[in-house]
Amino acid sequence: MDLFLIRHGESANNILTDLSKRVADPDLTPLGRQQAEQLSHYLIDRRHLYPHERDQGKSLDRLFTSAMKRSLQTSAPTCSRGDFSADVWIDVHEVGGLFLADPVTGVVEGHSGVTPAELERQLPGARFAEGDIDDEGWWNQGKEMPAAGQGRAIGVAAQLRAMASSSVDVERVGVVSHGDFLSHLLKALMDGLPAASAHYQLANTGISRLGLSNEGTVVHCVNRVEHLDDARWVSH
Repeated sequence: MDLFLIRHGESANNILTDLSKRVADPDLTPLGRQQAEQLSHYLIDRRHLYPHERDQGKSLDRLFTSAMKRSLQTSAPTCSRGDFSADVWIDVHEVGGLFLADPVTGVVEGHSGVTPAELERQLPGARFAEGDIDDEGWWNQGKEMPAAGQGRAIGVAAQLRAMASSSVDVERVGVVSHGDFLSHLLKALMDGLPAASAHYQLANTGISRLGLSNEGTVVHCVNRVEHLDDARWVSH
C-alpha cells in the first residue's frame, strides 16, 4: 500500500506572533486555501506518483482527514476536484486536541469541535464512523498530554499496517493531518518510538510517501512541496 501523509495548509494559528490570540480550531488563511488548491491539482493530476504509475489505478483509493477544520478545508478541494468523499479519522487529530488556555489564569479548557452539520459545510459528503461526531462535536475533553499523542500515533501506525496487510482493493491512501502528529506517525511507521527528541519539520501541505507491506516500510520521500511552485506559497 502506498501511503501519502499530508500536512494541512497554513492555518490562522500558524502565523500568530501573539499566542494570546490563538483559537482552538482555526480556519485556513488565504495562503492556506491557495496551498490546498495547489495540492488538489497535484494529486488529481497524479503528479504525486512516479511517471510509470500515472496511467494505473486511481490517484487515491481513499482519503482520510482529521476532524479539525484546517484539515477538512485542506481536503475539500481535492475531494471536489476528484469527485470522491473523504473519511474522517478522529485519531489523526493534532497532538493536544482542541483546547484553549485562559490568558489570565492559564486554566486550560477543551473545545467541542465540528458537529455533523458543520462537517458537511466544511467538507461536503465526508463520512465518519457512527458515534465519532454528534451534535456536541467530537472532542469534548481537556488538553491531551504529549505521551497520549505519541501513543495514539503508535496505534494509528498499527492500523495502517493492518490495512496494508489485509486490503487488496486499497492501494493508494492519503491522510491529511498535522505537523506534530505526522512527525510522531512517521517515526512509528519506521519502527521507532515517537519520542520528542527528534522531530520532522513538515511544511504546510508537505507530502510524505511511504510504502507499507508485510516486509516493512519503504520511504519514498518526506515533506515534498513541489506542488508549491512559487516560493511565496511555502510556509511552516
